[in-house]
Amino acid sequence: MKAIVVTDQSAGAAGMKLVERPEPRAAINDVVV
Repeated sequence: MKAIVVTDQSAGAAGMKLVERPEPRAAINDVVV
């Protein structure tokens, strides 16, 4: 799963980067299909 992580909020789009994140665990009320 890819996620956009903001490292520097004042830099705007330049402070954002796309990183690979592990899949989040399903919460108790999530439906997995």
